[in-house]
Amino acid sequence: MALLTEQNTIKEMVNIGYGLKASVVRVGQLVFLTVGGTTALPTNLASLSERMPDKFCPASFFGWVNLKLTARNSGKLSGTAIIRFSPDGRMDCVANSGHNEWYGTECWFTDKPAS
Repeated sequence: MALLTEQNTIKEMVNIGYGLKASVVRVGQLVFLTVGGTTALPTNLASLSERMPDKFCPASFFGWVNLKLTARNSGKLSGTAIIRFSPDGRMDCVANSGHNEWYGTECWFTDKPAS
């Protein structure tokens, strides 16, 4: 059986807060998330009003999953941030630098139904 088929692949753009949109792809029970964009992230821990759609949430046995973001500004490395995703869809974020270009990729397993 082929790993990537239309039947077992779900693709969506998901708003993950502060104007950032993530490309999220679910293949079977594996979720891949990639984000890139320019925005100001909070330098104090902030709960986000956005929620990860249930079909992409981390499996309950994982607990929270950390998306590590790298900041670039004027062509130089300028900071890091973490956006955390919970099994129930909640997200929070903290950065050590504000307005930057932010890039990151993460993957995890889900135990949620695909629909």
